[in-house]
Order: sequence, then C-alpha cells, then structure tokens
Amino acid sequence: MGILGKISRIVRAKLNTIITEAEDPVEQLDYAYEQLRDQKQEVKSSIANVQTQKKKLEIKVKRLEDDIESHNEDARLATKKGREDLARRALEKKKSKMTQVEELNQQIQSIEGSLENLKEKKSKLDSEISELKTKKEVQKARYQAAETKKNVAEMTTGMGDTVSVDGAIEEIEEEIEQKQARAEAMEELEEEESNTVDEELDDVVMDAQVDEELESLRQEVDVEEDTDTETEQDKELEAELEELAE
Repeated sequence: MGILGKISRIVRAKLNTIITEAEDPVEQLDYAYEQLRDQKQEVKSSIANVQTQKKKLEIKVKRLEDDIESHNEDARLATKKGREDLARRALEKKKSKMTQVEELNQQIQSIEGSLENLKEKKSKLDSEISELKTKKEVQKARYQAAETKKNVAEMTTGMGDTVSVDGAIEEIEEEIEQKQARAEAMEELEEEESNTVDEELDDVVMDAQVDEELESLRQEVDVEEDTDTETEQDKELEAELEELAE
C-alpha cells in the first residue's frame, strides 16, 4: 500500500473517532466532509504535479529521438564520404541517447502507474464525499428532528410548577365557557328588560285608550242627562201653558 493509502486510512480512522465522540454530530459531520474535500484537493494537486513531470519527460524523449535520427543521418553521410571515424562517433552518440530514451520511458511508465493510482484515489474520494454528503444531510435532518422532538417534549411536559399544556387548555376552555354563559345571561336579562318595557308601554297605551273611551262615555251620558232635563222642563212648561189657556 502506498503513502496515499496510509494517509487515507489514518484520516478515515480519525474521522470515525471524531464522529463517535462528537457532542454535536452535525458539526462533526460537516468537519469530516470538509476534511475529505481537503484530501481530494491534495490528490488533485498531486495528479497535476505528476502529469507535469510526465509531460517534461515526454518532451525530453521527443528531443532525444530527434537527436537519434539526426545522429543516424550523420553516420550514414559520414560512411558515404569514407569517414568511418565520424560515423562511429555519430553512432556512439545515437546509442547513448537511445539508452537515455529507454531509461526515460521506464520513468514515464512508473509515473503513469502512480498517476493511475492517484486517479483511482480521487475517484474513491469522490464516492466517499458523495456518500458522506448524503449521510450528512440525513443525519442532520434526523438530529434536527430529534432536537425538535426533545424541545416539544420539554415544553409539553414542563418543569417544576409549570402548568401542563392539557391543564392550560382546560382552564382556557372553562374561562371561555364562563364568558359565554355570562354573555348569554346578559342577553337574556336585556331581553327580559326589553319585554318589561314593552309591556309597560302597552299598559300605558291601554290605560290611555280606556281613559279616552271613559271620557267619551261620560260626555255621552252628560248629553243624555241634559236632553232628559230639557224634555222634563218642556213638559212642565207645556202643562203650565195649558193651565193658563183654560
């Protein structure tokens, strides 16, 4: 196992310990998430560095291969001109650079292996970060739900002399019923008073009508009496006149 693998194990072990011993799991999950993100960033930086080194080696190989081709042409040209000494020197340079190319290619292969490991590590970190993010959100929701449930339980249960919710509701209902009963009683009282006033008004009107009718009767009686009196007087006067006429 490489250095990155050991680092990953150490970080994961520390994170598990932190999460287990945490007083606030939400904060600790956020901390673990940030730690994994930081580790991913370090791996990405390592990938960039390794890719840069590989690119530099590939450039060197390309230059060496160009030199090898040039030395090969020089050796051919020197041979044509009968300068085997120059041809030998060109071939020696060619051989030396071919050896360098071989060594550089071996380094490139080694770097490619490390690069693949780093990319694999990054892929695993991506999966772990995604998984932890999901768990973090789930655990955060569960923690908040538990906190809410606890707070509600504390409010409904109460502490010491605190009145329970049920008791408070009963008191409120009793008070409302008492006020409603008082309001209904006041309405009935007002209605009774209104009826009494109406009755008294009816009595007054009736008395007035009776008095008016009685007065009318009195006037009729007086007229009749006056009429009777006048009739008697007329009779007496007629009698007297008859006596005088005799």
